Amino acid sequence: MPYANKTQVSEDRSRAEIERQLRRFGADAFGYYSNGNEAKIAFEYRRIHCQMSVPLPDRNDPVFTHTPISGKRRSQSQAMADWEREVRRRWRSLCLVVKALLVGVQDGVLSFEQAFMPYIVMADGATIYQHALPHIRHALSTGQMPGTLKQLEALPAEAAK
Repeated sequence: MPYANKTQVSEDRSRAEIERQLRRFGADAFGYYSNGNEAKIAFEYRRIHCQMSVPLPDRNDPVFTHTPISGKRRSQSQAMADWEREVRRRWRSLCLVVKALLVGVQDGVLSFEQAFMPYIVMADGATIYQHALPHIRHALSTGQMPGTLKQLEALPAEAAK
């Protein structure tokens, strides 16, 4: 069963909890936004900008619009209630991830950079994760390991797909 499957905690409360955790840790800026398929939080800690996202479910996914066994169409209100429950659950998961990373940093298990490296925003607005993933996939699929970060940048974008 997925984490927080039956949560009644609203996404607003989860966002507020994330913000409280980050501010208590020392973050001095916080924001969020969402569109139809993704929600993001952004924060700044000691002049390091970070951004984390959570994919939002598609409202029209049959998992919400149809019953699992018979495949019959659900009422619009039931489909919306199930979709909202999944959105709440995902926000709770993000809250747990942030809390776990902050505990690891506070307890000295990880440095801030180790814990939040994938989420650090670079000068071009993309996160380290977004920059590195294609190159990591390329290295894993070819067995060729770049020796330096400069070599990562030199890999052709199409080779990383």
